[in-house]
Amino acid sequence: MVTEFLKKFFWFFDYGGNGLEQFSDHLGHGTSDIRHFIWLGLTILLVVVIFKLKNKKTNDKIFKVLKVLLAVMFFTRLGRQIQATILGVESPYWRAIFPIHLCSIMIYLLPIVVLFDIKPIKKPVYFLCILGGTITILDGDYFDSLFMTFGTLEGMYAHTLILLGSVFLLKYEKERFSIKDYIKSLIAITIIALWATIFNIILGIYYTGSNYLYLVHNMLPLFDNCFIYIYFLIYAILLTLFYVCLNIKHKKEMKAEIKTSWKSVLITYFIMIVLAYVVLTLNNLFAIYG
Repeated sequence: MVTEFLKKFFWFFDYGGNGLEQFSDHLGHGTSDIRHFIWLGLTILLVVVIFKLKNKKTNDKIFKVLKVLLAVMFFTRLGRQIQATILGVESPYWRAIFPIHLCSIMIYLLPIVVLFDIKPIKKPVYFLCILGGTITILDGDYFDSLFMTFGTLEGMYAHTLILLGSVFLLKYEKERFSIKDYIKSLIAITIIALWATIFNIILGIYYTGSNYLYLVHNMLPLFDNCFIYIYFLIYAILLTLFYVCLNIKHKKEMKAEIKTSWKSVLITYFIMIVLAYVVLTLNNLFAIYG
């Protein structure tokens, strides 16, 4: 009985689909599952707690613990992806080792940025972590099965940590989210979109196809002919709200840097629009939705 539990908890199974999958009894209720609401509620509660923290010694201790948790997240995900590659969980087998989804990239990048103190890209990474973590937690796609596997728990742990960890770090470091960070965040999502496009094209030409970052098949109910532009618009709106919210106490600095940097922002957006056209064209020509 213990052996059976461990196998279901850690292993992958062939259900006749495209590659191996984690065990699932299909008894969960997805987004409407009570566990999803508990997860969402606890996350919101912890965000509130983070903003209530004021004691420097407490924050310093949390920062030390956070670095350990980030290291655990990094190596756990690495081990999980190596296992998936060796077992041939995905088709082709090598695709499992590459971090391609936004959150997968952030699960590796956030620990590196924090542990090695890579300041130039810290805050853009924090924003992307908060964005990716929030979308995943709201989506609640971990609850289609009543039985929770190691992969499910690891995914919940990782997405919760990149969200809460980034919120804490923004508060702990007490540095402004500047217009330079705004521009870097635009560049970052563009690079990630191009990275995903490369894999969508390769898998579309030679294998069964993919839909990384939803760049091949539209996830929205409308805008099928221009959905990538809508993605970028949504991203730009969220990033702008993020920038404004983090600069409420720094209105003078925000107004000053907007006056001096608005041209750079517009140029960055123009480049993004051009690259969005390139991404849309390449996906339409070569990629297929598998």
